[in-house]
Amino acid sequence: MIIINYSEAKQRLIKLVKSNTYDFCSDMLLEIRKHAENESIDDIESCLMALRQAENQSNEMVYKIENANSIGDMILATSDNDSVGNVLYENEEIVLEAIFGCVFRYI
Repeated sequence: MIIINYSEAKQRLIKLVKSNTYDFCSDMLLEIRKHAENESIDDIESCLMALRQAENQSNEMVYKIENANSIGDMILATSDNDSVGNVLYENEEIVLEAIFGCVFRYI
């Protein structure tokens, strides 16, 4: 039998979302700096749009996780949407690891 503290699972998943979004945004800021040195305004604008979308996605995921009623809802909130800025798209294994609070080993 697996016992999951649902509230802790949600908090671990929210932490994962925020951490991955922070990493993505940090990378985008480095890209902006590079594009600024090259005076590429269009590329800077593209990076800024990606930053905004990532922040919006993160906020939406956190909201959906907080209001999730099942593990399936939490998975769908994080990894089922292929929109720009979804840092967990097709990363169900790390989402499940956050939910269950353990690391899965594949043999």
